[in-house]
Formats: sequence, structure tokens, C-alpha cells
Amino acid sequence: MSSLHYDTCRPIQPGTKPIDRREAIRLAIEAEGWIVNPDTTMISRQFHFELFSEALAFVNEVGKIALAQKHLPEIEIIGYDVDVRLTTPEIGGLSINDFIVAARISKIS
Repeated sequence: MSSLHYDTCRPIQPGTKPIDRREAIRLAIEAEGWIVNPDTTMISRQFHFELFSEALAFVNEVGKIALAQKHLPEIEIIGYDVDVRLTTPEIGGLSINDFIVAARISKIS
């Protein structure tokens, strides 16, 4: 089990560099089921539900995590599927905050 979901997002400090591809892949595996995009600027995961109401309830739970962590994902509902994408725009790539939120989302899925 990942320890990332116990961590808390921290403000991005000036000069913070994006996480490199190797570390991003390791953290994506630790966050359970997330995919690193080819240019290492975003992670994503798709969640499938049997009912649309379940997808909506999941999105609300993701929203609670995002607000509590002050790190907002991109969320798209397509029928019974919810696509979640995370990035850190301030640094033009991935930060540890993306993986913390990802791990917390994985825990509720």
C-alpha cells in the first residue's frame, strides 16, 4: 500500500523543478493505476462505474480531496467513466502534489 495518500500537498516553492520521467513512473505506480503521459507533464487515470449516479458521487469525493489539498485536477465525466488528470501548471510538469492527490483518489475508488 502506498504511503503517498497519508502525505499532504505543500505550496510549490519558486524554482521547483518538475519530477523527471523515471521518478514520475515510480510514483505513478505507487499511487496505484495512474499513467504518466509521454511528455511527463501530466498523469491520468480512468475510473468506470456501473451507474451514472456513482460516477457523480465519485467526482464529488474527488472534489473534496482536491479542495482539502488545494491541488485541483481536471475531471471529465463521459457516461459511466470519469477521467481524472493531474499536473502542476506553476512548474509546467509534475510535482509530488500530483501524486499525493492521485494516491488519495485511488484510495476512494
